[in-house]
Amino acid sequence: MDGYGGRSQGSQGVHDALMARVAVLDDGTTRVALVSSDLLGVHSWITERVRERVAEKAGINPDGVLLAATHNHQGPVGLRGGMFARLDEAAAETLIGQVCGAIEEAAGALRPATLKVGSAVIDTVSMNRRHPGWAIDPVMRALLVDGEAGPIASILNFACHATVLNGANLMLTGEFPGVASRLLLEQTRCALRVSERRMRGRESRVDQAGL
Repeated sequence: MDGYGGRSQGSQGVHDALMARVAVLDDGTTRVALVSSDLLGVHSWITERVRERVAEKAGINPDGVLLAATHNHQGPVGLRGGMFARLDEAAAETLIGQVCGAIEEAAGALRPATLKVGSAVIDTVSMNRRHPGWAIDPVMRALLVDGEAGPIASILNFACHATVLNGANLMLTGEFPGVASRLLLEQTRCALRVSERRMRGRESRVDQAGL
């Protein structure tokens, strides 16, 4: 498992499914694909392969494909870049195939929609782990893709480390971003949804609790 250097064991099971969530948007001129995965990070090799395949099969310019991660500390190793990272090409190929398939499916299901934007201040969830008195970004931003028959997709943006659980946990889980995505799906009844969050390394959960 990735996320904590002190772990001495691999995962012992799956608490809840890890997801890669996809949204494809097209304004008639430009088509883009947004992908958010329940991972610590996404290796640049994975991003490059996805962009190449999607350009060929879904007609999306490589510059229009964004792969992001919720910075989940309770996911698998071998899929991110950066310090101490080692790419697991077999696992990466599986992820690439699944993500490309999801993008192609979403691109094939495009329908008229209106984008609606909203925001709210949530200042009881996160803190600056470097210094409690320093600034944080407490604003949650939401984008709703609203179709003629109701909501199609929703995107959330909120800065907070996915560290409700600590290194003692050995069960794979999407952590609180995964839970938030499932609740968002239930509340909006969207057929498709993305949980997309801006990562800031200094912002962490206020509390540590079991899941």
